[in-house]
Amino acid sequence: MTITAAQIREIVQQVLGQTPTPLNPSPIELLGQKIAQAIVEQVNALPNAKSAPGGGALDLAKYIDHTLLKPEATTEQIIVLCHEALRYNFAAVCVNPSHVKLAAQQLRGSPVKTCTVIGFPLGATTAAVKSYEAQQAIRDGATEVDRVMNIGALKSGNERLVEQDIAAVAQTAHRNGAICKVILETALLTDEEKIKACQLAKNAGADFVKTSTGFGGGGARQPRHSLNASHSRAGYRR
Repeated sequence: MTITAAQIREIVQQVLGQTPTPLNPSPIELLGQKIAQAIVEQVNALPNAKSAPGGGALDLAKYIDHTLLKPEATTEQIIVLCHEALRYNFAAVCVNPSHVKLAAQQLRGSPVKTCTVIGFPLGATTAAVKSYEAQQAIRDGATEVDRVMNIGALKSGNERLVEQDIAAVAQTAHRNGAICKVILETALLTDEEKIKACQLAKNAGADFVKTSTGFGGGGARQPRHSLNASHSRAGYRR
């Protein structure tokens, strides 16, 4: 299924609780339009981006993880999130560990993956705790785990601890047939620390690196994407 820029705007507006007003766009409506256009431009730059018959529509959905990580998320909201992911054929649904079993049930039999977060959002729990959390989430139905890096350890220069912390979850994930991604929280890192984090994630066996939790004082930015992508031979996801 393809998804157009107009449909992306509609989704953004639904998430923000706004009603479209195309003749007199509100600031939020304008923000939605800018977000949609930015996504279209990014996907247009991908080597395998393709136009749907009739033009003007891109197969964007498979590049998007439909996500709800707010602490106040309800059961009903998680079910709606999953139904939206099924409707648009998003790549995955990403939820907190306590919602994994429900999401997996809702998505069963579909190509949409169940993703969860580990050590979220601070990354400050121990490797053993993160490994157990990942194992439990995979048992509940997660096929992708996004684990937050130990940011304080990196900033303290304890590279061994950072790598061991990542490896513990990566090994747990891989033993159970899941993918392991590392959230770097790049808004809190210098460029040198971002490069080092990417290298450590690769050495530890992670499958992908990601920029941010969305809870750390700053989100993804294009310069951060470029820096991460150029210094990580593991995969890279925004």
